[in-house]
Amino acid sequence: MQTDYASEISELLAVAGINGSEDEYYDRLRVEDGKLIESRTTPTGTEEKSVAVDVHPTTPACYLVGKTKKLAFCLDKDHVLQSYSCDIGAEEWDHDPGSLGDANIVVPDDSKLASAFCPVGVNVFYQDGQENLCAAHSKDLTSWSLVGPICSTVQPIKGTPLYVLPYNDQIHLFYIHQDRYMHYLESSASGWSDHKVEYAGLGNDNIQRFIVVQPEEEDLQFFMLKDNSVVEINTEKQTTVGKINRDGGNSEFELADKEECYRHRRRRAHVHLHIHYHF
Repeated sequence: MQTDYASEISELLAVAGINGSEDEYYDRLRVEDGKLIESRTTPTGTEEKSVAVDVHPTTPACYLVGKTKKLAFCLDKDHVLQSYSCDIGAEEWDHDPGSLGDANIVVPDDSKLASAFCPVGVNVFYQDGQENLCAAHSKDLTSWSLVGPICSTVQPIKGTPLYVLPYNDQIHLFYIHQDRYMHYLESSASGWSDHKVEYAGLGNDNIQRFIVVQPEEEDLQFFMLKDNSVVEINTEKQTTVGKINRDGGNSEFELADKEECYRHRRRRAHVHLHIHYHF
C-alpha cells in the first residue's frame, strides 16, 4: 500500500529552513544574535517568541511538545546544556527551576541534540567529547542526572545527526555509525542494545539531517537531507525525492516526480508540525 509521507518531507524541509505551502503550520527553533527563538509559521504569517538569551551562536536545539508543556534544550555560550519550558498557551518561556544547567553537562561544538519523552520523564541525547552517545535524564524536570555513555561499544561518526523514535513502548535513538550505515540504540529494562539497519547504507554521502518513519506493519523508512537533495531510503531502494533550489536568500523545493509533486501538494494541507530538533 502506497503511503503519503508529505508531512515527514515537510518536516525535513522545515529543518532545512524552507517554508511549506500557505496551508501549513510549523513550530521550530532558530538562533539569531545569541537568542534561541521559537518560530511559528501559519497561513497568516510568522509569530515568534524568545526562548533563551546568551545561547551559543551555533547551538543545536531540541523541541518537545507534551499535553500541557513545551520543552526546549540548547547550549549556553559556555557549551553547557540548558533546559527551558513553556506551558501550552502561555506567552513566555522560563528557565527550568531544577535547571539542566545545574548538572553542568558540557557538550562539544559538533554534537547534535535529540530528545524524547520516556516512560518515566524526559531524555536529552547528545555526543560527548569522546564521541560517545550520552543522555541527560529527568523524572520530573526538577533535577537531572547524567546517563552515559548509554552504550559504550557503539562507534558513531563525529557529529552524527540524531533522531529519536518511540515505538513498541521503547525509545529508539538513530545515528550514523562509522561503518556508514544507519544504526539505532534500543532501550530495554536491561539497558541499550545496538542494531544495524542493513538496507540503509550511506556510502560517503554527507548526511546533514534525517528523520525516521515507522509505518504500521512496515519496515523503517528514512528521509535524509543530503547537500541540496532529500533522499528516501526504504527496504527496496534509495530515491531522490526532490532537490532544494537556492537563489540568494530564497529557497524552494522541487520534487523529482511531477505526478508525486501534485500528490504531495494536494495532501500537504493543514499539516501542523512540531519540529523535534532543528540544527
